[in-house]
Amino acid sequence: MTLTTIQLFAVHRGAQLTDAQLQQSLQTLPLEDQQRILRYRRWEDRQSGLLAAKLARKMLSEELSVPASDLQIRRTELGRPYLHGFADWQGDFNVSHSGDWVFGGITTQGVLGVDVEGLREIEMEVSKHCYCPEERDELYSLGGAEQNAFFYVLWTMKEAYIKAIGTGLSTPLTSFGFDIPSLKEGKILLKDDQGVPQPQWHFQRYDVDDAYRFAICSDQENLPGSITLLTRDEVLN
Repeated sequence: MTLTTIQLFAVHRGAQLTDAQLQQSLQTLPLEDQQRILRYRRWEDRQSGLLAAKLARKMLSEELSVPASDLQIRRTELGRPYLHGFADWQGDFNVSHSGDWVFGGITTQGVLGVDVEGLREIEMEVSKHCYCPEERDELYSLGGAEQNAFFYVLWTMKEAYIKAIGTGLSTPLTSFGFDIPSLKEGKILLKDDQGVPQPQWHFQRYDVDDAYRFAICSDQENLPGSITLLTRDEVLN
């Protein structure tokens, strides 16, 4: 039996690219990707979108030993990217970006979802639409920065899960949750809307930047212990 290999990568967005640098990098992508990236109004979002697209192709190219230009990445009706034309490949990939960071993962077997979120002030009222009662009780028991940080711990893991299953926000975030006693013991256990444990899903959180939260979800067990940091040039070139 072949051992599943999962790799995680992150790249810092960095300073603004010149128009020439942006155009040069965009031209290496399919027209559909170029148009999607250029729809962003802010340069920060355009640059992060560019890096995310390039990172996805870099991961796949290196894993499959295929030139990035030969890869066809398409999207499901719900917007999830997938690799087209490699029917024998049993793996998966996923990317996320927020603020200064772009985060990506690839697995040789099964599925995965990744999420990165920058910490920012949030209205606790939002939690009613995101978290189950057990999660909200724990959230409301905290205060200040600790409460805000825990909000994003939960958020990134939930986002990673709905990206792994491919449904995105069409799956209500209140329809599943995490066992709080287990979380306090350093274990992550997903439960469905009836409170039934779902141990087939595995999660890991990572500390790369104190101002951000990174998380992965996969149906594979051997999740990486760390994220490989790439330079921007390594991703763009």
